[in-house]
Amino acid sequence: LLLAGLSLACTGPVLAQDGAFTETRLGAVAPPVCRIGAPQVLSSQNATFQAGSESSGQVSISQLADAQTGAALPSRIALSFPAVCNHTHSLVVRSAQGGLARLEGPAGGDFASRVDYRLAARWAGASGAADLAGAPRFFALSVADGTDGVIEVDLQAPGGGPSLVAGTYQDQVVVEFTAAP
Repeated sequence: LLLAGLSLACTGPVLAQDGAFTETRLGAVAPPVCRIGAPQVLSSQNATFQAGSESSGQVSISQLADAQTGAALPSRIALSFPAVCNHTHSLVVRSAQGGLARLEGPAGGDFASRVDYRLAARWAGASGAADLAGAPRFFALSVADGTDGVIEVDLQAPGGGPSLVAGTYQDQVVVEFTAAP
């Protein structure tokens, strides 16, 4: 009798588990992430790049003007930035001055006080460019989904034109991810 009672006590719970189950749901949220790494030089002509930090650097034109004529010399630098953005986004590339502008102000007479250049970028199969001629400019590359890879930015000044007035020339180029419209 004692054995039968024990046997019954053991089969009771087993029979009760036949139709029972436990459901566990797993869930998590991946936050939106966009990151652009420090640039590296792909190629250059009459230009160098010096990193300031992971998010800044300085492109220097080795020789801006011809020593005999004063005309702008050709220069070019191509940079690559490792990047990732895991959601719909735009890559915005903009120039603050719309070219290399003389910090001391415009020139008088027949001298130039600005060096125009072409700004181009490629990212996630899209490309864009702007010919900078004295006004702040930007362009955006829209990406419908997340992607990772390399952003390529190319700055190219053809050279030539009227003689440049002496002084310091500067522009600020910003490469950034923004939320897509």
